Amino acid sequence: MDLPHIVLIYLAVINVVTFFMYGRWTVEKAPNVNAPVFKEFPMTLECRVKQKIDESETGYYLVAEIVNILCDEKYLAEDGKPDVEQMKLVTFDPVHHTYIQLGKTVGNAFSDGKQLK
Repeated sequence: MDLPHIVLIYLAVINVVTFFMYGRWTVEKAPNVNAPVFKEFPMTLECRVKQKIDESETGYYLVAEIVNILCDEKYLAEDGKPDVEQMKLVTFDPVHHTYIQLGKTVGNAFSDGKQLK
């Protein structure tokens, strides 16, 4: 697994400021929102926060609108859209405290459920 695919692990474990100081990521301003973009990431979603929900002393949930998707060209499918399977992304399993690499497509959103009617 290379650096872009273990970013979430690093963000959970280390101080991000220290990581920037050693220059391992190239940072630039996002074109549509006031946020950084890390050029080494396979894909970045530019979002605008719309709402905070259930704010408490331990945190809150955010509802955001995706306003743009930035994707490294090597991860684009033939139709020009991001191919998430090629990215070998990692997600956190909060129940088992493990990291899982995402895999193959198992269904089609907004259509497979129609068969159940």
